[in-house]
Amino acid sequence: MKGLDKVLQGVLKFRKTIRKDLVKQFEEVRDNPQPTALFFTCMDSRILPSTVTHYIDKENKLNIEDKLSQINTLQQVLNIASHEFMFDYMANNKVFIHAMWFDIYDGNMYLFSKPEQCFIKVDEKNTDQLLRYVENEMKGISNNHQHSNNCCH
Repeated sequence: MKGLDKVLQGVLKFRKTIRKDLVKQFEEVRDNPQPTALFFTCMDSRILPSTVTHYIDKENKLNIEDKLSQINTLQQVLNIASHEFMFDYMANNKVFIHAMWFDIYDGNMYLFSKPEQCFIKVDEKNTDQLLRYVENEMKGISNNHQHSNNCCH
């Protein structure tokens, strides 16, 4: 699990070094944005938000934009996995696709956990646990996991 471990270690380094200043910058433009351009990425109108929002925000604490952003993140995982050239790579365990979501307002990174069925904040307390989830998923291990309420609410 070298690839994801490296990504998660990068998230931890980001949390210690850059996050604080970046959050300050986002706070400055949050309430009074003055964009000069609008950029759309990977939008798909075929997904019905109501079918997945109960997984995204079980306690209904996120604003609609964040819910839709997380839904879009999961939709992009499905889009990437649907390309024929990816089939052999995924079937032979050469490529693994993980959904990660960045909250620009608090500078936190979240990883989607299939066992928890929600995004979980990546921090110093849970990186090892998140790696175990992913490693077990990659091995096809179905553990009778009890939900730990680690979802991002």
